[in-house]
Amino acid sequence: MSPAPHASNGSRPDESGRIPLQRRGFQIGFLGVTGLVLLRIVIGWHFLYSGIWKVQTPSFSASGFLSQAKGPLAEHFYAMLPDVDGRKHLDFEAQQEAMKKYADAFVARNQLNEAETAAAREILAAHEVELLDYLTDEVKKKRELKEQFDEHLHKLDRLADQKETATRDIPFQQKRNWDEQTKLRGQAASWSKDVDRIWDQFKADLASVVEGRPARPVPADAVELELVDRLVTYSNIAVGACLIAGLFTRFSALAGALFLAQIVAAQPDWPGMYPAPHPSAGRSLIVNKEFVEMTALIALGFLPTGRWAGLDFFVHNLIVRPLLGKKGAV
Repeated sequence: MSPAPHASNGSRPDESGRIPLQRRGFQIGFLGVTGLVLLRIVIGWHFLYSGIWKVQTPSFSASGFLSQAKGPLAEHFYAMLPDVDGRKHLDFEAQQEAMKKYADAFVARNQLNEAETAAAREILAAHEVELLDYLTDEVKKKRELKEQFDEHLHKLDRLADQKETATRDIPFQQKRNWDEQTKLRGQAASWSKDVDRIWDQFKADLASVVEGRPARPVPADAVELELVDRLVTYSNIAVGACLIAGLFTRFSALAGALFLAQIVAAQPDWPGMYPAPHPSAGRSLIVNKEFVEMTALIALGFLPTGRWAGLDFFVHNLIVRPLLGKKGAV
């Protein structure tokens, strides 16, 4: 009689004659599990505190970080900034149309009477003249300022062409483009502040025509930067809280990794990329601290650390397994 067959892993047949399958793979000891759970909590704490700090800091804005973006995705990040190059602020027709829309919305929102509406139209006309006076040379012949505007826009177009042709193999061209971009944006910021000042006075003057009741200003449309600021703040809080609690851990870890991937893409630490990281960021080559944390989160995204020590244990055993049966046992 031939001996009973054995599986390649040494298992013997059961009573039915079938050889039971055994899972084969790596095993993680108690200390390994403890270390991975601790890693999850530490990264979660970092995200949570970062989000809480943003909530407690009214002046927080991602504009500074986005305006310093470099690399192949820089233009994508610049697009999140409101008029980063000042083109819209220096366009009289665009500003005039925006003022008219605001005045119409203000009249409708506050249900102005005939006299108040006439006063609002006079205020609109006065500030249109002020804008025209500042942005063109048609009122006081501000030819010097107009020439500066035109030269600014011309330089922006020329810089865009240069940036398309510049490569990492030409570092001096990258430096020249970056320095020119910084100079032009600083120049535009000064002019934009003057236009914003005119707008602030325009809104204040409109509010003054409302008599006997508080004026209702027209709600500003949330610009993309404001949405980005909110998304960054509350996603940091959500990811951090979930990682600490071990809730939806895999999804939270991969979401955090995606967030850090965008930071890495905005400020890539690549050889020959200008400008180089600030010395306070430390010395690194491609792999910086954000890259390391991103990689750690990717690893946590493929491990059930929330079921080892976290709320995912209850989610898995009370919801997932009853719904999926054996499929949810893995």
